[in-house]
Amino acid sequence: MSSIAQSPRLNPGLGADPVVPQPPLAFVLRIDDFTNVFPTVLDSSLAIAGSDIEVRASIELGYASVNQGYSIVQAISGLPAGLYSVKRLARTRRPDTALTEYFLEGSWNVLVVEPSAARSAIEYYNAAFDHYFLTSDVAEVQALDAGTFVG
Repeated sequence: MSSIAQSPRLNPGLGADPVVPQPPLAFVLRIDDFTNVFPTVLDSSLAIAGSDIEVRASIELGYASVNQGYSIVQAISGLPAGLYSVKRLARTRRPDTALTEYFLEGSWNVLVVEPSAARSAIEYYNAAFDHYFLTSDVAEVQALDAGTFVG
């Protein structure tokens, strides 16, 4: 692996729109990266295999010290509810060098939730323990509200 591939200059972050995707609606994965080496995305691709989502990108890193970033945007549709592992693989080069091999540059989880499974959580305070806690369990909320036990 070259020194460019090991560079800390790549520091991607992941976002989803909507933040909690719901099937069968499409959603957008967005990987943002801010560097100081004038990056250019040469190409990118998306592959889905089971619960694994892989985003690959070829990035050219310049020599100028400029605070600039890039985004890789991929629309995804038809994913069933579940937890997905998103991996971002990158390969880099300088304008006068060949691309490195792909290397893992970021890893995240994305949860796709059935609309019927979405529910609200309620915060309670237990004075005896001086402790706040959240619950979204319907039976627990009803028991707490009825005074079955203290919360």
